[in-house]
Amino acid sequence: MKGSSFSFEHATPQFWFKNTVTEFLKIAESGYERLQGFCGKCGCHLYATDPAKKLFMIRTGCLDQHHKLVPAKHIFGKSAVEWVGKIADSSWVAAGPASAAMTPFKKA
Repeated sequence: MKGSSFSFEHATPQFWFKNTVTEFLKIAESGYERLQGFCGKCGCHLYATDPAKKLFMIRTGCLDQHHKLVPAKHIFGKSAVEWVGKIADSSWVAAGPASAAMTPFKKA
């Protein structure tokens, strides 16, 4: 099983968290090692980092300010699904499959 088509992350050289963090070492097929940090209370995936903990990729969905963080770069574009470039032009609904249509943002 693989992850989602999207993962919104913020890169930072340091990370602190109020609750206990449980870490697991993940080794890719290439042999590249990453530490995965999870909240010790709820199990939410908080971050991934190198074993030396020099750069943290924080999962922004766990942050209170996640709605204020605007993506600036699409990484791992080589493995992106084909439809990712068309998503802004697709039809949107407000709250669920049967809800009213909406325009997510103003188009130029």
